[in-house]
Amino acid sequence: LSLDNQKMALRFPDNQIKVANISDGYLENEFTFEVKIPWYQQDRINTLPVDQREMQTQRIVDYLSIFSASAFSMDNEFLALSYGDNHIWVWDLENDVLIADLYHDMVENVSQLAFSPDNQYLLTTNTFGQKSEVAFWQISESKLFWKKISAGHIVGHPFSPDGKYIALEMTYSYSKDASVLLWDTEYGSEIGRVSGRVAGNPFSPDGELLVTTSYSQVKLWSIPGVYLHKKFDSGLDWPKSTFSNDR
Repeated sequence: LSLDNQKMALRFPDNQIKVANISDGYLENEFTFEVKIPWYQQDRINTLPVDQREMQTQRIVDYLSIFSASAFSMDNEFLALSYGDNHIWVWDLENDVLIADLYHDMVENVSQLAFSPDNQYLLTTNTFGQKSEVAFWQISESKLFWKKISAGHIVGHPFSPDGKYIALEMTYSYSKDASVLLWDTEYGSEIGRVSGRVAGNPFSPDGELLVTTSYSQVKLWSIPGVYLHKKFDSGLDWPKSTFSNDR
């Protein structure tokens, strides 16, 4: 589903991906894809009796064909899909062409995707229990810039308007509380960490403030220094706070 709830990506059994306009159901794009069976699984298939190889190959292909995450760019011009074979495909919807196949053996089981505001970069995350991994990719060169462990997960749109920072949420199984981690996108360095949660659009349009909530409190933080700018009590239990486009 696109960020503006106008488009939806659909997967069909014949390995086709179709992009539909939600308002009228019109199919705007159609793509066909082929998954890549990892070498270690292919080696296992080759050890099977000949009459079992085709069936096992089909089972693996069916499993790998399920996409684990999807994301539209903010302007709906691009679509990213992550598959069970750990490849991430990025499609140019305006020109109906595949522009990137992102893959690295250190990045697996992607569960979330997000485009940078300029559509030049892609943020991916996966989570195993309390352990999370975050990766940052340059799309045009299919290049992994950096990867971090225990870095949080995506809530809403994580990028600042200029694309220099990302805000990720880290939750804990033993508490309702959470932490918000602010990361520099160029180097993948953690700039600051505060108690609370984020929602929707956590950065102000000018990129100078970050909003978080903690229990009933709403807090505004100056960035990139992550200094408390203002706080107030909402009177609500864990409210969701987000900036409007005009602040």
